[in-house]
Amino acid sequence: MFRHKLLQTGLPFLTLVLFLVAAIIYFESELLSQSENIAEITIAPNMDDSFDIDSVTGNPVVKPQYIQDIIQQLLSEDDPFATIKHNNTYQTLSDTDKSLVYNGVSQQLIARHNYAKLLSGLKNIPLSERLKHKVQFSYAFALSKGADPQLAIEQYQALIKHEQNSQSGHLNLGLLLKKEKQCNDAIPVFLSTASITSGTKKAKALSALASCYKQLGQFDKAVAHYKKSIEYRPNASHVWIMLASTLAETSADLHSVLDTFDKGLALNPQDYKAHLLKAKYQMAHYDFSGAINTLDTALSLSNNTHAHELMAWAYLELGKRVRAKKYLSYVSKHSTSKKQKRRAEYLLLYTSKQYQKLLPLLKKKRLSEDMRYLKGLTYRRLFFYSNAFSTFNKLSDSKAFHWRIQIHQARMTRARKQYEAAEKLYEALLVHNNKAAFLWFESALISEALNQAETGLVKIENAIELRPKNNTYKLAQARLLKMAGESDQAITVVENILKKKPNYIRALNLLANLFQEKNDINQLLATYEKILSIKTDDYITMLKLAQTLIQNQEHQRAQTILQTLLQEQSNNIEARYLLAESYFQTQQFKESLTEIDQLLRLEKNYQQAIALKDKLSTII
Repeated sequence: MFRHKLLQTGLPFLTLVLFLVAAIIYFESELLSQSENIAEITIAPNMDDSFDIDSVTGNPVVKPQYIQDIIQQLLSEDDPFATIKHNNTYQTLSDTDKSLVYNGVSQQLIARHNYAKLLSGLKNIPLSERLKHKVQFSYAFALSKGADPQLAIEQYQALIKHEQNSQSGHLNLGLLLKKEKQCNDAIPVFLSTASITSGTKKAKALSALASCYKQLGQFDKAVAHYKKSIEYRPNASHVWIMLASTLAETSADLHSVLDTFDKGLALNPQDYKAHLLKAKYQMAHYDFSGAINTLDTALSLSNNTHAHELMAWAYLELGKRVRAKKYLSYVSKHSTSKKQKRRAEYLLLYTSKQYQKLLPLLKKKRLSEDMRYLKGLTYRRLFFYSNAFSTFNKLSDSKAFHWRIQIHQARMTRARKQYEAAEKLYEALLVHNNKAAFLWFESALISEALNQAETGLVKIENAIELRPKNNTYKLAQARLLKMAGESDQAITVVENILKKKPNYIRALNLLANLFQEKNDINQLLATYEKILSIKTDDYITMLKLAQTLIQNQEHQRAQTILQTLLQEQSNNIEARYLLAESYFQTQQFKESLTEIDQLLRLEKNYQQAIALKDKLSTII
C-alpha cells in the first residue's frame, strides 16, 4: 500500500530524472576539463640517433630446446655468467653451442633492459672470451646504456678491431661518439660503416655522418650526405626534414628549402615539430602567409602555445592586429611559462598601439632577440627612426630577424622619401623572396611617388598575380593606370572591384577622381551620391558634389547641400565661399553678401571673398 502511494506521488520518477541530469552534467564537465587540459607535445628523438641492436636481437639463430632450457635456468640466477660453467649440461656442449648459450642469455637480458645484470656478469669475463662467445657487442651495448659512455666506446673499438665487418658495431660506435660530441672521431667511423653496409644501415650511417658535418658547421658536406642517405631510404621523412633544415643554413634557394620541407611532411604529415621548423623558416624569410598556413596545420595537431605565439607574429607582420590578439590571448591564458606570458603581454600592448606604455618595458639591458626586434618596431611606430635603425642594426646578424629587419629599414627609408635608397633595399628583398606580394606592392608605391607609371605597373601586376583577391593592390594598379594615361582601363579595374564590394569607399573615391579627370559629370555626380548614401557625414565629398553641381548649373541642389554642410561645420570657409558664389551666380546678391561677411569674420584676408564683395558693392 505504501509503495502504491509513493508511486502516485511521482517522487521515483523525479529522482530518476535528477540522477540522469546529474550524470549528464558530470560527463560534460569531465569532457570540458579534458579539452582544457592541453598536453605538451613530446618530440621523439631522431630515429637515426637510436643505437642499432640487430647483432643482439635481430634475426636470432634458432636454438635447440636443450639450449633454451639452459638459458632459462641461467636467467633465474643472480649472476648467470658466474654460474654458467658450473652447469653440468653446459659442460657437455660443443664450443658452438656454448656460444649460443652466452649469446642467448645476453639477448634475453637486453630484451628485458636488464643492463645492470648483464654488465655485472660480462665485466668479469676476459675480452678474448667475450669475443669468442660473440657477446662483446652485447657488453658494449649495455655499457652505452649506463653512466660510462667512454668505456662503451673503448669496448666497441675493441670489437671492430677484432671484427672489422661488424656493421652494428661500427654504427653504434659512431652514434656513441656523436652523442658524446666527438664528431671528429665519429666521421671516419661512419665513413667505414657506410662502406661495409647497405640498405637501411647504410642510409642511417650516412644520415648520422651528415648530422656530424652539420654540428661542425660543414653544411655543404652535410647536405651531400643527407642526399646520399635519401637515395638508400627515400621514405625517411625525418631525413628530408633534416636536409631542409641544413639547406636553410646554406645559400640554397628559399623555394628549394620549402620544397624539401614539403617532401618530408608529405611522408609524415603528423610531424608537429617539422611543421614548426618549416614555419620558423618561413617567418625568417618573410613568407608570412605561408607560415600561417603551416601553423594552421601544426595547431590541428597540437594546441602548443609556441605555435600560437608564432601565429601571432605572422599576423602582426601582415598588419592583422585583431587576429594576432586572438592567438596572444590564448598564450596569456594557457602558457605555463612566465617568460612566454610576459612576451605575450608586451605583444598585446603593441597590437593595441600602446607604444608609449610598451617602450619603457623594453628598455631593459637583457632582452631576447624577438623582444629587441619588438623594441625596434615600437620605435618605428613612434617615428623615432634613428632609434629604430640603431636597434635593428644590432640585430642584423640574427638568422631569425635579418631579413625582417631589412623590410622595416626599407619602409622607414621610403617614409623619409629617400626613394633611391629604399628601392635598392626592396630590390634585394625581392631577389631573395620574389613571392612576397606585399613587397612588390610597397615597391610599386615608390614608382608611383616618382611618377614612374610603367615600372610601377610591372611591380603591381606581380603583386596581384600572387594575391589576386587583394583590393588594395588593385586600387594601386588603377592609380598607376591613371598616371599612365589609361583612364578607361583604370575605371574598368575599379568597377570590377565595386561589383564584388559595392560599398568600398576608397574605390568609390578613386572612381570619382577618374570620372572628374574625364569630365564625365553625370557619372561623377552619381558616384558622389553613392558615397554620401554610405557615409552621410563625408563633408569633403559633400563639398565636391556641391562644386560639381554648380559647374553643372544645378544651383538649387548645390545650395541645399552647402547649407546642410554649414549647419554641421559653420567655420568651413570653402563651403561658405562656394555658397556665396552660387548665390551670386543666381543673382541672390543679398544672400551672397551675407555669406561673404560671415566668411570674412572668419578669415579677413580671404582674397576671393574680398574680390566677390567688391563686385557685390557695385550691384547692391
